[in-house]
Amino acid sequence: MYTFAMRAMSACSSGPEAGLSDGRILVSVQSCLGTDWCRYGNQDSTILAKSVGALFWDQTFPAKVKIGVSGCPRCCGESHTRDIGILGTNPGWTVLFGGNGGRVPRFADIIARNLTTGQVLD
Repeated sequence: MYTFAMRAMSACSSGPEAGLSDGRILVSVQSCLGTDWCRYGNQDSTILAKSVGALFWDQTFPAKVKIGVSGCPRCCGESHTRDIGILGTNPGWTVLFGGNGGRVPRFADIIARNLTTGQVLD
């Protein structure tokens, strides 16, 4: 698994929020191994995960945001249970929203299908 942590956690950070000592909230992008290492990969998830991570690098959010990028429907990047999920299929990317892997688990809702990499980044 490849995890691209947007901002390192502060050692003095405590409490229920996963934030930094200056008040910013952590954004993390988790990706599967991608087409370089997995024979099931339909799309290159690691490059897209780095691009998505760069989009959110300087932004702040009211709560922790988890993003999962998977290169195939096997979903090793946990796209179905992240706040924002991006799933690679043969015709293109599928974007998911609203997943949860906590106490009340739920699969994310599909909001777009068959997108190009450029459309996902927009």
